[in-house]
Amino acid sequence: MKNKIEMLCLNAICDDYENLIQIKEDIQRSLGYPPEDKEIRLCLTKLVEKGYAEVFEYDRTTLKYVKSVLSNDNWDDEWFLITGKGRIELDKIS
Repeated sequence: MKNKIEMLCLNAICDDYENLIQIKEDIQRSLGYPPEDKEIRLCLTKLVEKGYAEVFEYDRTTLKYVKSVLSNDNWDDEWFLITGKGRIELDKIS
């Protein structure tokens, strides 16, 4: 993984479910400036496509996170979490 933003996104989701706002805030703390939402969305899309991250929605009825598919229309309700494959990649660069 050569992209710093991808690495920071992966790190942001490595220990808990995180949404776009939380991921962006985490990356901003690391970079010292706010990244663009578009850049974070693209990065998360790549991580999901590579199998490094999974997408979830929070079910308010069962109070559990449920696996979902990436929807470019509904970023506010999507949560991300690292996969085993993503953990291996993150450990290589940490």
